[in-house]
Amino acid sequence: MVYWGVHLGCWNSQIHSHHGHINATQVINMVGSVETGNLQAVVYDLGNDMMYVANAAAADGSSAKPSAYQRQFVRLNTKTLFSVPKPEL
Repeated sequence: MVYWGVHLGCWNSQIHSHHGHINATQVINMVGSVETGNLQAVVYDLGNDMMYVANAAAADGSSAKPSAYQRQFVRLNTKTLFSVPKPEL
């Protein structure tokens, strides 16, 4: 696991408390617990070729939860995404 950001102390405690059974779902839950990712939150599961992305809501005054860590993560299959043929010029 690699993390760098403003919440290093919080992440260290989360990682230590879940050591040995960390998966993508657990990391997504940790993102919410630490409350990091106000604009965008991304979790990569390299072993399963998956990527989970959440983005902040527009500041339009709606009742939507504003920060990325509070919102639904979208699951993307990176193997499929990156197997798209290169466009010909």
